[in-house]
Amino acid sequence: MTTSEMTAQQKAAQRLSERMGKPANLWLDAWHRLIRNRAALIGGILLILLLLTSILAPLLAPFSYSGGDSLEAYTVPRWLIKLCPAVSAPTPRFRTSSSSGLTTWAVTS
Repeated sequence: MTTSEMTAQQKAAQRLSERMGKPANLWLDAWHRLIRNRAALIGGILLILLLLTSILAPLLAPFSYSGGDSLEAYTVPRWLIKLCPAVSAPTPRFRTSSSSGLTTWAVTS
């Protein structure tokens, strides 16, 4: 009987008989099943990436939201200026007007 004609139960029995003599290891068997499952593998990799991102968040975004300056919102990053000095930071093109205690921002051309 070829393997294509065998039922799932017969295939499992054949794998079990081939493994006879080897010690049964629950964790090794679970690992092999995990590696064969492509969706579980992709999900595990995404979970590890999200975990690393959350651990390294202070290094990826060192400044808080409240510490930002809206006048520097559209300027060139400092690391790019240090890497390539030919790139200069443009001056911000914002105009502010304050009336009745509210500050409004407008882009000037």
